[in-house]
Amino acid sequence: MFGKKKHEMTDEELAEQTIANCRMSMMGIFQEQTQTEEITSDEEFMNGFFASPEYEAAFAAYAKRMGKM
Repeated sequence: MFGKKKHEMTDEELAEQTIANCRMSMMGIFQEQTQTEEITSDEEFMNGFFASPEYEAAFAAYAKRMGKM
């Protein structure tokens, strides 16, 4: 299937390939979501994150942009 160009694929093959591509994309999204949930549930990591100068600068810039400062 990888050797064929899209215009050489049948409608059924193209539909199967599209579904496979969507499935792979969704699996990547779910994996990233799971990793994010694991990181944010780590209290030690989050405390270090909130205390970092990078977070402070980013939060201040966001607050300024939103008119909160």
